[in-house]
Amino acid sequence: MISEVIFTSEPYQDLTIDWMDKSLKFTMYWNDEADGWFFDVTEMISNTILITGVALVLGADMFEPFALNIGGLFCVNELNTNDNPTLEGLGSTFKVYLTDEL
Repeated sequence: MISEVIFTSEPYQDLTIDWMDKSLKFTMYWNDEADGWFFDVTEMISNTILITGVALVLGADMFEPFALNIGGLFCVNELNTNDNPTLEGLGSTFKVYLTDEL
């Protein structure tokens, strides 16, 4: 299954979704100094921080380095270019997807 995690271009946002028997809170935030998006993920039932301060990047499973056993997280540029996610583009040009198909 593939599911879009719906973010907007707001520079700070929290979103909680149910995924693979877990309740995951995504905190997505824009970092002016790094000129990029970063995120944290908290498992809400146990109130456990799973990851923090991870850059939103194209072309990689951002969950893979952490061995979380909750599938994969990918950012896709809908224009099929190699541009990094922009402040204005998150949620429109740049979309974030969860998948359990790895």
